[in-house]
Amino acid sequence: MEIFKLEADVSIFYFNVPEFPNGIEEKFTEILHMLPDMNGRTFYGISYFNEDGAIVYNCGVNEIRKNEGKDFGGEHFLLPAGEYLSSTIHNWMSDLELIKTTLMKLMDDPRYDKNFPCIEVYKTDKVLQCLVKIA
Repeated sequence: MEIFKLEADVSIFYFNVPEFPNGIEEKFTEILHMLPDMNGRTFYGISYFNEDGAIVYNCGVNEIRKNEGKDFGGEHFLLPAGEYLSSTIHNWMSDLELIKTTLMKLMDDPRYDKNFPCIEVYKTDKVLQCLVKIA
């Protein structure tokens, strides 16, 4: 675990995965197919616990022009600049359970801002950065 400083806000548009954990890959594929290309794009997972303790999961991608997500029917999320607890997973597709385990460890840290969702930054198809905001 390390402290990661996000230097600038990231504007993201996202879509909910209603049957989490089922449907995550399909939702990211849908997003991929709606975009003209992936130049300058990064995929994001945005998750949190709802009032009933169930995980709400959203698949997103960074906007490259203001309010772009509205054109695609997506919701908007702002990932603010600042400090985050971070852990990187290599070869994450070989063991998807590592994502949950890693996020749970980050959330156990007393510095974790419990009012902000957990963030997955899909750097490549092999490298995933897990982030939780520092309160």
